[in-house]
Formats: sequence, C-alpha cells, structure tokens
Amino acid sequence: MTKTQTAAVLTKLDIARPETMTEQVAQRLLDYLLSGSVEPGQRIPSVTRLAEQLGVSRSSVREAVKLLESRGVLDVRQSSGCYFKGNDPNALFRTFEWALLFGTKDVAQFVEARWHIEMLLVELAAQRRSDSDVARLHGYLAAMRDSPDGEAFTRVDLDFHLAIAEAAHNVVLRDVLRGIRSLTVGWIGHNLTRATTPALAYVDHVPIFEAIVEGDSRKARAAMREHMIRATHRLAATMEPEAADAVRQRITALAALAPEGGATQPAPA
Repeated sequence: MTKTQTAAVLTKLDIARPETMTEQVAQRLLDYLLSGSVEPGQRIPSVTRLAEQLGVSRSSVREAVKLLESRGVLDVRQSSGCYFKGNDPNALFRTFEWALLFGTKDVAQFVEARWHIEMLLVELAAQRRSDSDVARLHGYLAAMRDSPDGEAFTRVDLDFHLAIAEAAHNVVLRDVLRGIRSLTVGWIGHNLTRATTPALAYVDHVPIFEAIVEGDSRKARAAMREHMIRATHRLAATMEPEAADAVRQRITALAALAPEGGATQPAPA
C-alpha cells in the first residue's frame, strides 16, 4: 500500500479526552484493518508512519497496537513489524468483537442484530445439522433443564445458542453472533441473569431443539421467534424505563415484520 492510500484511510484524530486516546487510536486502526486496505498476513505501516498519519504520538500508537495484539488481531514481530492476523481462524471474531466494544452501547440495536442473526442461524441449523450437532444441543438442553439458578442457566443458554450457530456451519455468521453475545453479556450480564427464570426459559428452548432435530427450518424460525419475543420482554423488565421502552418497541416492530412461521420482511424506509 502506498503512503497516499494509507493516508486516505488513516486521517488525523480529534482527541477530545486524553484519557481515551489509546482507545480512539485502536478504533481508528480497527477501521483501517476492516476497510480491506490490509490483506491477511500483510504488514501494516510502522508506528512512526501511523503516528504521522493519525496526528498522535508514537507512544499512543504503541499502546493501541498492544491492545490489538492482546486480542489476537495483530502479530507483533520484533524483527519485522506488525502484521494483521487475518489468517488466524479466530481473527474475524476478535476484530469484530473489538469493533463492537468501541462502538454503540444501544441495547435495542443489539436486540435487533441478534434477532436477525439468530433467526437465520436457526433456519440454517435445521437444514445442515449433523448427528454430532444434535448431540451437543441435546446436552446443553439437558444442562438447562437441570440448572440450579439463573446464573448457571444463563451460561448454558449462551452455549446452546452458540451450538445452534455451529450447527449452521457458517463460521462468519457464528463469529458475528459470538461478538454480539459476548459484548451484550459484558454490558448487561447482570440483567440477563435477573431476567432468567430457568423453568420458563427452558420451555422456550425445547421447541427450538425439536425443530432442528426434525430438520424443519420454518418451524425452527417460528420457535426462535417466540423465544426471542418472550426473552426480550423479560430482559426489558430488568432495565431502566427509557432503555426498556426502546427495547420493547424494537422487539414489537421486529415481531410485526416477521409473522409467526414467516420470513422477516424488509423494514419500512
């Protein structure tokens, strides 16, 4: 990549708060990596060059690089520089997770994103699941049934949904769900635990599992739809009024766009 091309992606930062400089530089570097300007395994510009392009100190760039290295996004080699680890099987998830971490904290938007991803994944899982996928899902379902409390149930619930993603056999969609779920748990994990009544939530998951076993993608979508609606309303009940209203409005709109058993329709402009 030429210096001119790099400059087009890495523009100077307007640092409003010195204490967040490392995060802002890391975010800009993520934007650069996700822009397609760097191929997997390719070396990125030097710390000095990045500092010049961003208009920040070299120490700020070094700290940002350390952050991204700690998440497995960059590979720092003493002798030759920093490389984008796009060839790492987990690099997509790690990069996406960091992009989310520095992005929106709007729970309603995450509810919407999770809705679309989960509905697609459960449909694909019903079509593509293997015997080992079914066995894994059955194990998590049994663990949910036997969970002693909301905290234990929440952990297994996350595993169950990720197992659905594995059964869909699409690593990109799986990693998107992993990013959304991990960041959501990080921000509102306490709310998720409070919102979980194991007996009620377990009943939600049984028809999802049965539809996947039967290979009925339409039935699987319908079961996931009902689960998402009920789970989101339970979550909203644990939130502050303004955030709760936004979440309820979003899930109501999504449910209206996806009638029971039907595919999600395009949202109105």
